[in-house]
Amino acid sequence: MFSLRFAVVAALMALPSVGCSSIDNSLVSNWKEPAVTHSKGGNALCFSGKVPVPIKAITTKLLLPEPSSQEDVTQIFQELLQSNSTIIATTYGGTSIIDKTFQIDATYCVPTSYSSVKTIQILTHGIGLDKSYWDISRGYSYVDAAAAEGYATLAYNRLGVGSSDHPDPIQIVQASVDVEIQHSLTSLIWQGWFDKKFKHVIGVGHSYGSIIQLAQNAKYPKDVNVHDTAISIQLPFFRAPYFPLSTFKHQVSQKQTYTIGQQFTLPAIYSTAPNFTGPVDIVIGKYDFPFCQGTCDYPIDLAAATIPALYPAAKSKSASFVVPDSGHFINAHYEADAQFVSRALIRSFGADDWLILVALPLGWGMAICTIIAVHYGLGLHALSVPPENFVPFIKVYFATELIWACAMGLIKISILLLYIRIFGSMRYFRITAYNFGAFTVAWAIMVLFVCAFQCLPVAYQWDKSIEGGRCINSWLFFTVGSSFDVLVDLALLILPLPAIWNLQLSILQKLSLIAIFCLGSLTCVFSLIRLIAVAQDKDVPDPTFTLGIVGHLVNG
Repeated sequence: MFSLRFAVVAALMALPSVGCSSIDNSLVSNWKEPAVTHSKGGNALCFSGKVPVPIKAITTKLLLPEPSSQEDVTQIFQELLQSNSTIIATTYGGTSIIDKTFQIDATYCVPTSYSSVKTIQILTHGIGLDKSYWDISRGYSYVDAAAAEGYATLAYNRLGVGSSDHPDPIQIVQASVDVEIQHSLTSLIWQGWFDKKFKHVIGVGHSYGSIIQLAQNAKYPKDVNVHDTAISIQLPFFRAPYFPLSTFKHQVSQKQTYTIGQQFTLPAIYSTAPNFTGPVDIVIGKYDFPFCQGTCDYPIDLAAATIPALYPAAKSKSASFVVPDSGHFINAHYEADAQFVSRALIRSFGADDWLILVALPLGWGMAICTIIAVHYGLGLHALSVPPENFVPFIKVYFATELIWACAMGLIKISILLLYIRIFGSMRYFRITAYNFGAFTVAWAIMVLFVCAFQCLPVAYQWDKSIEGGRCINSWLFFTVGSSFDVLVDLALLILPLPAIWNLQLSILQKLSLIAIFCLGSLTCVFSLIRLIAVAQDKDVPDPTFTLGIVGHLVNG
């Protein structure tokens, strides 16, 4: 009975347009140079513009002359990176305090069900990137994946990047300032500056952005509820042949700045976060070069090792995931889908899980009823069953029918909800799945109702002496019902195949996944055999023997 669900879960474990939203127009008035757009995949409505971010930070006075040429900049970095470098010590000139408000270019995106959104993710990009890293294109959009899971997102350009302010790159654009800007943006979220107050704030950082996030967690452990880091241009950020040339060209075209001030002050914000007690999710590309020297799962799983090293007090719900066939820029690789899927599955215990848990004891109930029915003659030919066994046999099998009808509906709906949780970022798939789900619910309710009242009164099934009792044509009902059950199982098997084909995977990977899903065809085979067994019982009624075959196939 659970074989199709098992095949679906096995396949998923192998994985690597939006309507108008009822957002208050006052939101736009808070922004400078506002614009309204959609995410690349159309799952989210987005507001872009500049946000005034007040900060107060301690900076380092760097005794460095302003470089007059690119050659001077290169020379400074060469001296910084040489093995015996003393440039940080010799250029240290003490500290100073800056108290300013900067204009930070940000994009705030919300899913269609905006009123029910309770959690927002603040997204901080890495070196050489800008906020577009989180929304590259359809199929390579973290924003779309988050919206499909019901999350709002706030992606922003760090100070000195894109349309955000560009102050002094040596004395002001420093690591400590980056931390304070993120803290201030997070405070604005908690204050309801972005149109509403959220119940949860998740901090998500990529590369250098994850270092900023770690520093924020260490200094302001109550800023976010959850920390999610994607530590991760061809060398060292991409790994061939696991990315499409189009995303590589896009990232190259979006290259952004990284300042001397940030590089010189970066060590000052490195820290553990011993007081951060929320859950942490570490996601890293297997071939990440900057953070793993190209192998993140050998000799140990570095993603898993990072949690106790940097977040010793993190909740037990913390998780890690090494994205296969991916480099440092995870979102730009084919396996971006695997990253999004892992977050959807790890993040919470979904409705599909609860439904299958309810169906599980029903399956046990069917097994128990089958054992009792065997005692009264199930599996034997009717001529071999003592007459006094027929009444209790019919009662037990009546209970089995009711349990089967409930379990069948729950399992099918559970599979559909699992599909939606995994492939829900595809709008056409959501619409199809919800419509098919409504049909499946109606069908399950109808089957349960007919099973319960196939005879009126109900006791007429086992007591034909009741006057005025009547029953429907059970052979016709179960033949038609079994036929529909075969069609529904087949539709459940076919439904995710187009979505799998649209994943950003190689042809071989797609065919492998489809082959795994096709293991669910065994359920269709069992259903078809059950249909044949029921149909053959019309002319030679032999209920105890025929129902034994049917019961074996149902429980199988």
